[in-house]
Amino acid sequence: MLVADSGNHRIRYIQPTGDVITLAGSGQKGLKDGAALEASFDTPTGLALASDATLWIADQGNHRIRRLTLTEEIETVAGGEAGFADGIGEKARFQFPTELEMDEKGILYITDQGNHRIRRLGPEKTVTTLAGTDEAGTRDGSSGQAQFQEPVGLWLLDDGSLIVADQESARLRQITPVPTQIGGLPVAR
Repeated sequence: MLVADSGNHRIRYIQPTGDVITLAGSGQKGLKDGAALEASFDTPTGLALASDATLWIADQGNHRIRRLTLTEEIETVAGGEAGFADGIGEKARFQFPTELEMDEKGILYITDQGNHRIRRLGPEKTVTTLAGTDEAGTRDGSSGQAQFQEPVGLWLLDDGSLIVADQESARLRQITPVPTQIGGLPVAR
């Protein structure tokens, strides 16, 4: 079992025997990329394991998405100072990214708690907004109109839908794939 040990700023693996192994994090709160056990985090919260065994990490207090590579290095992939911006790599901004889910195409879904949004990180390090607005609320609707109040949990279903745990509204919300038609061919967003 993989665990984001938020209070100790580490990523851990609990073996079936119950033994705990530290995979990443020095235990010191901070921001440092590099060798996994020398790297530092500020309250890592969400983890997603990719099909290639890369481990993605929501580093909540640093407002970044980071990854543990197969070469046992921690690297920042997206985010920087707290704020909101879609963009590539460090130009993207998050405010307390909390939970992660990854689909079979390698798209990473992120709950951006402080921005009340659900975000996507694509293979080219491009961050876009999937749903939510700059205003907290409970409105249902299309991705650009739906509102969230501090989304903190995320589950990807087999049909491509996302279930969102919306903390302040005390609700579970669902984002469904919207089929569209382009040139006679159905395409899922």
